[in-house]
Amino acid sequence: MMADRFAQECDFLSVGTNDLVQYGLAVDRSNPAVAYLAQALDPAVLRMLDVVVRASSAFGKRLSMCGDMAADPFVIPLVVGLGYRELSAPGTALPLVREVLSRIDSKDARALALDALECATADEVRALIVKRFAGQLGELWREAGVIA
Repeated sequence: MMADRFAQECDFLSVGTNDLVQYGLAVDRSNPAVAYLAQALDPAVLRMLDVVVRASSAFGKRLSMCGDMAADPFVIPLVVGLGYRELSAPGTALPLVREVLSRIDSKDARALALDALECATADEVRALIVKRFAGQLGELWREAGVIA
């Protein structure tokens, strides 16, 4: 929430999505009793990610993302739509990430992100992603075991 202040002082910004989800939603992702509540598509998380994008843009700072969201073939269209262009993912995930990126249009991704920022729940965001990108990515998602 202080990204605008940090951006004034830093050379670049990088968001670690696993910790952002855990601490932003106050959910211990390692506790089986509540881990299901740690949802990366929660609108609160998306709004926090958007705050960082706006701050990096306002101050002309490089922006990157690491963590599960950066390597998730289902979430990548939303990540790109929010404005993240540098993604850090495990080497084993790179072929799939590249394939997803090659199949999406950044304008469509931006429209998705703008609508997702208006959603009230993670389920609404999930449904929106499916509605907008199943045509381009549905087969790939099924092959990767992301959706049935």
